[in-house]
Amino acid sequence: MIAVIVVFGCIAFFECRYLRQHHRSKRTIRIVLGMLSLLWLLVFAVAMARSRFLLGPAIASLFEPLQRLLFIT
Repeated sequence: MIAVIVVFGCIAFFECRYLRQHHRSKRTIRIVLGMLSLLWLLVFAVAMARSRFLLGPAIASLFEPLQRLLFIT
């Protein structure tokens, strides 16, 4: 989880630097950092939920009907 925090911190740093160098508005900076925060929370939630249930069967149950439609013989 520390690696994820470091990666998101680096992304936030480079995003802020880029947005300030190109004179973006404060609203744009808030939107970008808000989206980055939301994505970090989702990654954190998935990491915490991974121990409670398996993601493989959940993903398979979502895409199995689509796979059946695509590979009808």
